[in-house]
Formats: sequence, C-alpha cells, structure tokens
Amino acid sequence: ETFAGVAEPAHTVLVETEDLLRRKDTRTEEWAPAAARLDSVLAAHSGADHAKLRQRLGLFLFNAGRHAEAVDHLERAVALDPEFGRAWTALAQASREAGLVERSQAAAERGVALLDPVSRSWERYWYVYVFIQVGMSLFVIAWFTTGGLRDVRRMLSRLAVMDRDAADDGMVSDAPRDDDGPPGAPPDTEEV
Repeated sequence: ETFAGVAEPAHTVLVETEDLLRRKDTRTEEWAPAAARLDSVLAAHSGADHAKLRQRLGLFLFNAGRHAEAVDHLERAVALDPEFGRAWTALAQASREAGLVERSQAAAERGVALLDPVSRSWERYWYVYVFIQVGMSLFVIAWFTTGGLRDVRRMLSRLAVMDRDAADDGMVSDAPRDDDGPPGAPPDTEEV
C-alpha cells in the first residue's frame, strides 16, 4: 500500500505499522499500543489528518475490540475520502460489531461498489469491445455499400453497351456447346 499525500510524521508511522496488518499472528494486545501511537500522531499534528491514517487507526481499534471508537475514526476516514473503499468495508465491520446494523449495511454496499474491480473491469472491457465492434461494423457497411454501388453502376453501364448473345438461354449446364467455345469465339477448325 502506498501512502502518497500523507504528511510526516503520519507517513512514517503508517509505514512502521504496516507489519501488524501483514502478519497473520498479530496478538490482540498488540493492536492497542499501535492505535495509541497513531492517535498520538493525530493529536500532536493537526496537519497529519488523512483518510489512510484514520482508516488504519480505525482498523487497529477494531482489532483491539474498541468498536465504537473504531466507527468514529472510520466515519472520519470516509468523510475525508468518500472513494476509499477499504475504509467503507472496515466501517461496515466496525458498525456491525458496534450494533449499528443499518450503518453497517450501507457502508458494506458502498465499500463493495468501490472495491469490486471485476465489475468495473468487465464494464470497461465491454465498453471498449462494443465501441470497436460498432466502429468496425460501420466501416464494413460503408466499404461494402460504396463498393457494391460502384459495382452495380459498372455492371449497368456495361450492360447498356454490350451486344446480347442470342444463343444464351440463361441456363448453366456442363454439356458442350454447339460451337464448342465461348460466345463470340470462332469455332475450332482443327482436324484430327
């Protein structure tokens, strides 16, 4: 996770506490001191308030079992950055544990909507796919229409000046013609 835009010393504290979130064996008693450290940064530096810091503090308080306090900080995180999907899902968890069922459901819906990369990726894919298909279809339609109209015009102008072959009855067959050649060709005069 990157912490771009987070001012010092909050940035340093966020980087240092990253290990707690990554470890699978973090004990419950480790969360409260980490939360106190983040809270002290917020109290000491008014310019350090950032959605990522509030979200991290809310997670630590949640894991320490202090759900109501976690909700307060997570509410502040989503107020600072309404597009922060992880803060919304953490708010949903903390709200549920604090007994705020309606708030939990609303936060969960918002968080899933923001964090569902599959839906957004498929939406982008289909948008591009349909755009390409429609563009190619229009190109092919224009190409065939132009070529077809040109060919019909050529055919009609050729038919207007060509002599009609009286021997042509419009039927196609494999039987040899009487003159054994194409229309207008001299008959074969070679002797065997």
